[in-house]
Amino acid sequence: MKHGSTGDSAARLLSNRPSLMSGVGVIDTVPQALSILVVEDDPGDFGLVNAYLRQAGFWHDDDKSSLVRAETLAEAILAAGHMTPDLVLLDLFLPDSSGIETVEAINTALPDIPIVVFTGHDDNDLALAALQAGAQDYLVKGQLDHTVLARAVRYALVRGKLESHLRLFEAALKSAANGIVITDIEGRVQWVNPAFTQLTGFPAAEALGRNPGELVKSGRHDQAFYRNMWQTILSGQKWRGELVNRRKDGTLYDEAMAIAPVLGSGGAIQHFVSIKVDISERKRAEKRILEMAAGLEEQVNLRTQQLRRVSAQLTMTEERERRFLAQELHDNLGQLLAVIKIKLSSFAGDSRRSSDNQLLELVSQAEQSARMITQQLSPPILRTLGFVPALEWLAEEMERGYGLAVHVDLEGEPKPFTDEIQAILYRSARELLINVAKHAGVSEASLSFLCDESRLTLVVSDDGDGFDPASSAGALSGQHSFGLSSIYERIVNTGGEMEVDSSPGYGTAVTLTVPYSVAAREFPAP
Repeated sequence: MKHGSTGDSAARLLSNRPSLMSGVGVIDTVPQALSILVVEDDPGDFGLVNAYLRQAGFWHDDDKSSLVRAETLAEAILAAGHMTPDLVLLDLFLPDSSGIETVEAINTALPDIPIVVFTGHDDNDLALAALQAGAQDYLVKGQLDHTVLARAVRYALVRGKLESHLRLFEAALKSAANGIVITDIEGRVQWVNPAFTQLTGFPAAEALGRNPGELVKSGRHDQAFYRNMWQTILSGQKWRGELVNRRKDGTLYDEAMAIAPVLGSGGAIQHFVSIKVDISERKRAEKRILEMAAGLEEQVNLRTQQLRRVSAQLTMTEERERRFLAQELHDNLGQLLAVIKIKLSSFAGDSRRSSDNQLLELVSQAEQSARMITQQLSPPILRTLGFVPALEWLAEEMERGYGLAVHVDLEGEPKPFTDEIQAILYRSARELLINVAKHAGVSEASLSFLCDESRLTLVVSDDGDGFDPASSAGALSGQHSFGLSSIYERIVNTGGEMEVDSSPGYGTAVTLTVPYSVAAREFPAP
């Protein structure tokens, strides 16, 4: 085998891989004007190389600075201190150096500069050693012509740029803060960066050739998890996920991982590249936040329950006070006004003055006002007849006072429940019916009271205008002193529930539910 064929083989290797060169931005064309350092002690060989380079168009007679000759290694190193050539043509055997040491010395003096060795020694072992020492090609002087030399120069320059890019990429990958692993299509590790070792504790020597699962698999994920991952990447798609892995020392850590397939020139998957990020600290922070949120939520719920109990006690106290005031108005002021009215009416008609008639009218108005206030505070009918008859009477009052026909539907026999709950439900029904009469745009409504073994349910419904409950409480909110929001607070604070079902144009149904366990319970004063 001729040494000239070594350069041809390297050239063919590069020429058959254009995608690799273009993939890293290496241009395919080489500038004709080059700065070349020729290290050659033989004047005849230098003259021949000079002629070949001029014939190939790499330098011209009027540009003497583009071709520099050094006859010894020392001169070459000295020249390297004053210039940065595009290429070095190097004879291995010089007066002050010989063999592979010559390549190593030039490579040290001019790192990253392509070196093409040309020598009179046709030796395969020497050629291989020169390439391993950093030379881009190996040419035998007796087999040179301008075509072979030109091709070797071009390929050396392209390959030098390619290797420079590869070194840059490798340096970037090695310095990356996240772990990076490159595997073959079977998942066997081909390369890892230092961050992988820092993350997992496995040095590159232990990781190479092994499957990452053999190294860091924690057992926290089932086979379906890994099967989905492999199905994704083998289909040519990227996979992203979070998992728990195990370090070499046995400790567990949380990891966010992304895996991307690397395709060859034919479109087939050749490698996988995975990026690993340690998210253990983030997971611990998330856990702390969740624990804090759970603790705060528990405290808020506890405080809410406490406030609702206090509110319920206040509500019940308010109802008792209402009932007391209503009874006082009915039994005392109401009776007193009734007696005054009777006394005034007993005077002879002819003997009464105009002022007496006015006084009688004022007493009548006061009696009527006292009766209305009594009804609003705590309807006496609740005490005298009970809750169900009071609802029927309320339906009649709504038709008389507001022209609203109320259809009453009673189902089940209610168990006894406290006067306070009766008053809350009664006044809620009254206010809801008044809202229907004023705002729903209908002349009919329904009032249902349902009883079962566990709860009381009161429903007021209509087929009127309706509203959007999501946009606050709609037109029913804030009417008088007892709107929907007030009803909701009173019902919920006493342990019940309220549901509003409405939409514009489709009517409204408000459902109040109170468990018997609440309705029958006496609430102590706060």
